[in-house]
Parts: sequence; C-alpha cells; structure tokens
Amino acid sequence: MLRFVNQMRGPYRLNVKLMRAPSEVGGQDYAEQPLAEDGMGLASVIERLPFSRQKRLQEAFLPKVPAVLEVRADPVREKRGYKELRFEVAGGGIVRAERISDGVLLLLAFVTIAVDEYHPAVLMVEEPENGIHPKQLREVLSLLYSLTVRTNDPIQVILTTHSPYVLDFVPPTAVRVFRRDEKSGSVDVLPFAEVAPIKEMLAGGYTPGEAWFNSDEDHLTAPKKT
Repeated sequence: MLRFVNQMRGPYRLNVKLMRAPSEVGGQDYAEQPLAEDGMGLASVIERLPFSRQKRLQEAFLPKVPAVLEVRADPVREKRGYKELRFEVAGGGIVRAERISDGVLLLLAFVTIAVDEYHPAVLMVEEPENGIHPKQLREVLSLLYSLTVRTNDPIQVILTTHSPYVLDFVPPTAVRVFRRDEKSGSVDVLPFAEVAPIKEMLAGGYTPGEAWFNSDEDHLTAPKKT
C-alpha cells in the first residue's frame, strides 16, 4: 500500500544549487522523507528508493536525456555519511552533479517525485519554466501531466506560470484562468478554452500560448459586468 507523508506538498521552488550539494543519508525519518520543496536532499531521496523504484526512475529519466546512461548517488570521500549525485555519460566517464545542466537536474527532481512511494497526493509547482530550456520544459510538463492521468496512483498537480510556452505543453482543457472581484473578494475560476477571446483564437489556429500572449490579460480577468 502506498503512503502519503503529506496530502499536499509545495509549492516546489527547486534550487539547482541545493540539488547539486551532497546529502546526508540516514538519520531519523530518513526512509520516509520526501523531497524538500527547494530540492535539498535530492541525492538522499534517490539513494533510499527501493530497487524497483530505482529501476523505474532510470527507465523514466534516461530516455529523456540520451547523453546519460545512469544516474546514482555515490559516497562522498571527503564527507562521511554523505552522498552526491553522479552521472555515467555516453562515451565513458562519470560526471558529478556540479557539472550537470540545470535542466537535467530539474527534470531528475520531478522524475524522483513521480516514482517516490512517499509522494504527495497534491503536488504544487511554482513556475516550472525557471532555468529550463524550452525543449527540456516540454519533457517536464509532459511528465507532470502524465502524473495526473496515470491509471494507478494519480497525483493532482497544480502549477503556476508566467510562460506562454507552458500552455503549449499541456491540453487547453487543463488550464484555468482566475478572475478576482476587487469589491467582494470572490474568485471566479474559468476554463481557459472557454474564455470568449481565447476560444475564438484557438478556433482560428492559434496555439494556447499564442492565444494568451496576444490577449489583453486585464480584459480577460476583468470582473463580469452586472
């Protein structure tokens, strides 16, 4: 049976500098500790995954980064009780996390969350586009969306963004526009694809990102006239 350490986790604001750092392994609650919202301890979370989930991590991550043949958490010679991420790369050789790109680390973090037994039931992510090349962003968004529709053990994912690219990498039906009434404080939640100007542009061949970029955001989110 799966266990949820937290029903809701986040918002995740992953810090690649912290994810590159060695992680202490062992200690109280170590075996059930989910990935921190800032990504600290990524190596220790990967290290404590059981073999079956380690295998799933490799199967999910490696096809998205062909230059990497294996990712693992290895002991740090200089710091007893600590492990760090290392990547076996095509052509031979081991690359330490400090030399791996931000996008690869961010993708690895989200894959780790996806395969971890102690993942949250609701995952909140803030601006997943930060630090990621648009092509790598597509992989991240595809992964996050797949968590919401998988047959076994789905996760609800809520994310915020300032990037129109993000809208192009998820179905329009998964996007919502929030409109706040300044007088009452109430908030309307509108299906993105049903907002009148957006709906018209989508029908005319615009991508979701193009439709949002070319819209007057203030007009779209203005309170309804009574």
